Amino acid sequence: MRDIVLVAVFSALVLLCFRFHYVAPLLWAWLGFMNPHRLTYGFAYSLPFAQIAAVVTLTVFAFSKQKQRFPRSSTAILLVSLYLWMCLSSLLTFNDRDIVLDGWIKVTKIQLMLFVTLMMLQGRKQITALVWVTALSIGFFGFKGGIHTLVRGGATMVMGPPGSFIEGTNHIALAMVMVVPLMYFLYQDTSNKWLRRGLLLTMGLTCLAVLGTASRGALLAVLMMAAVLGMKSRRRLATTAALVVSLTMMLAFMPDQWTEKMGTITSHEDHSAQSRLYTWQMIWNLALHHPFTGGGFLITENPATWNTYAVTEWAKAYSPHSLYFQALAEHGFLGLGLYLALGISAWRRCNSIVRRAVTPETEWAANLVRMVQASFGGFAVGGAFVNLVNFDLPYYFVAMVILTDLAVRKQLTTPPPTSPRLPAYGVATGAAQAGR
Repeated sequence: MRDIVLVAVFSALVLLCFRFHYVAPLLWAWLGFMNPHRLTYGFAYSLPFAQIAAVVTLTVFAFSKQKQRFPRSSTAILLVSLYLWMCLSSLLTFNDRDIVLDGWIKVTKIQLMLFVTLMMLQGRKQITALVWVTALSIGFFGFKGGIHTLVRGGATMVMGPPGSFIEGTNHIALAMVMVVPLMYFLYQDTSNKWLRRGLLLTMGLTCLAVLGTASRGALLAVLMMAAVLGMKSRRRLATTAALVVSLTMMLAFMPDQWTEKMGTITSHEDHSAQSRLYTWQMIWNLALHHPFTGGGFLITENPATWNTYAVTEWAKAYSPHSLYFQALAEHGFLGLGLYLALGISAWRRCNSIVRRAVTPETEWAANLVRMVQASFGGFAVGGAFVNLVNFDLPYYFVAMVILTDLAVRKQLTTPPPTSPRLPAYGVATGAAQAGR
């Protein structure tokens, strides 16, 4: 039954793409974030939904008369520069060519479709539609995972969709942390009371699901996200108080074994922490030998890399365990610099939008980028413990900032409608009457 429903919904959306061009990139984003076909059990599980959506999106893009030029902001330029550097590091790699090619193809699909999205979406309504798709695609797993955590008393771990970037507990946890602020923006942006109540419920269950992953990095990420969300909200005191009370209740609900595991955050004596430390030492050693281009995509998954640069024989994790060290290992110091510069540029552009979006017509933009900053805060902390450099979700947050900046510039430069001028004879008649 799930297979039939999914195919029917997907087919309807494909047809809708040819009527409304902006639906096409939203369809691609939904498939990329949620992987709905991985929730089926029959023929739809292996259907090429993403390939079909990509072809449809590119076809609509080619014939659309409503697309805009690629943004020329420094943030957009950094986004392209980072991708081009990834291409160069792939060409100069010393890793297995087939492994690197596989990683490059995945990243190229994500980045090129993101570039298309930047040219196909514009204006408040379409940007808000992208926010809805992003929040609900990941929020689905938050809603479901929160209920699972409640029913099981936090005794079992929440997992992401199989075969996706966020299948692991640490990865799905970070994705859920990032979308909670988007839900809060949508809560502020809508006046429908049922939607608002549903968003509040989903926010709470998603935060509970994050704790249900039993990820220590996710706990730090959700605390950072909540702190930034409180500082960036319009009602700082009330929002912060509500967050503190809610998180305290959730923490008290979790079982003793969860509390014991979280208590090891300050320690580095357990096997998992030791493995991370040895992995990062190996990557640092690799980067010193290849400082400019690194080793290329998936370099840490190659046993030959560990045999050459590992600092110990037993701790071979074959995973960078950190997006920062992943960027360093795969693309060198310059690649890491471009990655960090992109995040800093997006954060500064959010601040710029807040300073400029002071009119009632642009208030939505200020609210949105404040929440994006809260998502960035959680991602920056939680990302220190997961390898998600190539995950498309954070890049879409950057795209939201770029598109919102364009929308605000357009709104501020569009002259307001002028009142009709009085006819000339009216002025002359008034003057004549005044002379009498």
